[in-house]
Order: sequence, then C-alpha cells, then structure tokens
Amino acid sequence: MANLSSIRERLSWKMLPFVVLYLAAALVFALWYLPARTRVRDLEGQLEQLASSEQMLMRVVEQIPQLEARKRQLEDDLQIAAVTIPSQYDLPGVLDGLRQLAEQHAVTLIALEHVPVQAEKGSAKGIIPLTMVVQGNEKVLSYLSDVRASLPSLRLTQVGLGYAGGNIFQLELEADLRVLMLDHDTSTRFEGVTLTGSDAVDVPVQAFGLPFELIAQYLGKHVQVLGIVNSASQRSALVSKDKQQHWLRVGDRLGEAVVKDITANAVVLDVDGVDIRLTIGG
Repeated sequence: MANLSSIRERLSWKMLPFVVLYLAAALVFALWYLPARTRVRDLEGQLEQLASSEQMLMRVVEQIPQLEARKRQLEDDLQIAAVTIPSQYDLPGVLDGLRQLAEQHAVTLIALEHVPVQAEKGSAKGIIPLTMVVQGNEKVLSYLSDVRASLPSLRLTQVGLGYAGGNIFQLELEADLRVLMLDHDTSTRFEGVTLTGSDAVDVPVQAFGLPFELIAQYLGKHVQVLGIVNSASQRSALVSKDKQQHWLRVGDRLGEAVVKDITANAVVLDVDGVDIRLTIGG
C-alpha cells in the first residue's frame, strides 16, 4: 500500500502528456516499424531472386548464337533427311534405283528381296529388311559404296564377299532400310537411288588368297611329269611345262613354283604355299 501511494503522489497532470507520447510512440513502432522491417526482408529476398534470374538470363543470352547455329544445323539436317530417307511408299522406287545403279556399275543383281515393313505401333519409323546378291568384277565394292552414299538410312547387318574366279566376285548383303512411316501415300521429297560419283573401290584379288589363274598354270596339260630317276643321292624328275622339258630336283624352281618333294611316282610343287601333287603322266 505504501508503494501504491508513493506512485500516486508522483503522478500528476504534468506527467500525463509524456505518458501519452510514450504510448503513442510504442503504438507507432508496433504498427509501422515492425511491418516495415518485415517488408524490407521480403524485398531483399525478392532482390536476390531477381539477381539470380538475371544471371540465368545472361547465360541464356550468351548461348543465343550457339542455339541459333544449332537450329540452322537441325533445319539443314531435316532438309537432307527429307530427300535421303524414304517412306514405306517409296520402296518400289528404291528397288528400281538399286537395279539401275547395278546397270550403271556394270554389275549383275542376282537377287533382290525384301520382307514387309516392321514398325512399332504409333512409331514414326519403320524397318524394311533387304537381301541382295551382286556379281561383278573388282569394282563390285564401288556399287556397294554408291548404295550406301545414296541411301544413308540403309544399315548393313551382314556382308559376304567371295571370289568365283575369272576376276568375278560375289557380294551378298543383308541390310535394314529405315523408312518414315506415313499414314497414307503422299508425295515425298525423296530423291531416290542415284549415282553419287564417289571414289571407285577396287577389290584386291590377293585378299582372297592365291589367284586361281596362277594355280591353273600347273593343272591340266600345262605341266606334266614325264619321268622320275632315282640316283644314289636323290631323285630327279623330268617335267614338261608349256612343251619345254626341265630336269628338276627338290628345291629347284619351275616358274612360280618350287619343287617341294619328289616321290617314286609324283612331284609335289609348292605354289606360294599351295601344294600341287603331279603324278607321272598326269
């Protein structure tokens, strides 16, 4: 009670204005300064976000030339694809083009077969498996090179190359022709299979081993064993090649061949690693 009385004594009408001002200042601080401070923090956060967005935008702006160059490249690729990738409706033209290209390369298209197009449901791409057999001279690979250059969507799955003799090669191909799947037959920009004029590719006969023409020189009546003589030291053979007679011993040469062995009734010739056995009179 004494303290309360002391406070009442100290309060007077002169102190009331100060109390009111103090309460007003407290009210202004609570109603304006605190929300303003919160607003300032929000604005600072937005400024940081804007600064980050500005940096990202600057990076995008710096990439604009590259993006434009990439866009031009894609447009060029699309134009190239439009004239080089056929649709499933262009298949007859592709087959005719392969035949015409074979005629231009002077090779023979022995077989050209295909199966129906294979495509996933809803896919814009399809595959037509092809099988080809081509015969020709050493330029047969030039035909394959032109086919690949003219049909970039043709993916080879298996290639077989054989030598039939007489400078004739046989090329066997299995490939997948990738095509665009269209809902209906429309006019496309596909240019077809044409002669590209690429560099000629020759097939080296040596890649298939010893040329048959070389072996043929020692077959038939070209080379004959006329007789074999046994001596104390070693055997000798009388051999006729192209109507010229030669006395030969082991190690002697007869044209491209080397005498590898002489038995009681035969001569064995080594023609670049190929053994040829010639009997007397044969």
